[in-house]
Amino acid sequence: MDGIAIKMQPNEASIPIRKDIYGSIPNAKIVLERLVKESKAKKILVIGVGNTCGIGNTKKSLAGLDKKLSPIWKKQKKEDDEEKKKEKKWF
Repeated sequence: MDGIAIKMQPNEASIPIRKDIYGSIPNAKIVLERLVKESKAKKILVIGVGNTCGIGNTKKSLAGLDKKLSPIWKKQKKEDDEEKKKEKKWF
């Protein structure tokens, strides 16, 4: 059995997808396609598990998703930067 995991923190499961996770999708797709081609199995089960709140179910609904998420990613980056500054003050 083969598997591909794109790991998230538990607290990230209930927020919009982070940019680094979103950016890992093309690589995961390449690995999945390779595994499917190399498989000798007659049946292949692909399971996606995770938070898909607000994500459509069609290719058309995914068009421009990165543009919709861009303002959220900027906010997340700002929050991350502020958190890193706070951590540095402790050391």
